[in-house]
Amino acid sequence: EFIYPKFGGIGELARGYARKIEEGGGTVLPNAPAVKIHREGMKVVAIEYGKHHRQTIEGDEYISTIPVTALAKALSPAAPDPILEAVRSLVYVSIVFVYLKLNRKSVSPDSWVYLPEKHLTVHRISEFKNFSPHCAPEDKTMVCAEITCRRGDKIWRASPDELEKIAEKDLMSVGLIKSGEVLGSFIKKIPYAYPIYDLDYQKHLTPIQQYVGRLENLHSTGRQGNFRYNNMDHSNAMGRKVARA
Repeated sequence: EFIYPKFGGIGELARGYARKIEEGGGTVLPNAPAVKIHREGMKVVAIEYGKHHRQTIEGDEYISTIPVTALAKALSPAAPDPILEAVRSLVYVSIVFVYLKLNRKSVSPDSWVYLPEKHLTVHRISEFKNFSPHCAPEDKTMVCAEITCRRGDKIWRASPDELEKIAEKDLMSVGLIKSGEVLGSFIKKIPYAYPIYDLDYQKHLTPIQQYVGRLENLHSTGRQGNFRYNNMDHSNAMGRKVARA
């Protein structure tokens, strides 16, 4: 058993934190990716952010949950060459999420189902109605079909229609859905999903963490900030721990 938001899906946790921050007088800036971390020596003095219009913000303490590799690459002045070389040696797997709206009451009684067969492209589905019945109308459901890939590969570049057809075909082939049940879909892409623990990852990761750890007023945490394959509950606990600190 576990706690799950009645409405709004798991994203309601983040929205709840945002509301509390704003109620306390803080400011939340969504859709504002950090692109450069300005430093003087080993002290961070400002963050440059924004997709099209660049802005900077200054603070006393900084908490980073972006990939530790992206953090190291974003430093200005730049990190030493050996650190940047180590960054290039660490690999992440990306994920494409295909959300299928379905004209049926349920697909499975399970919250998630793994699909390990080699001939399938989808490797796991989640059915949100099994986390909270309020996530979909009573006579409809939605599943998220996960497809792992590499950023820039054929799956990553595929169109929404192509991805919908791939997910529909796979789920039909294993008997989870029937033809004509898909009412529509939408797509989300996550470039940094799973850190890859190859045989040499630790020797590349250690100098990066040691260097970033010397930044006296920046704290790198979370799944990506630590290059650690932990679960969502662990990541939330890490965020609460650094907040208390």
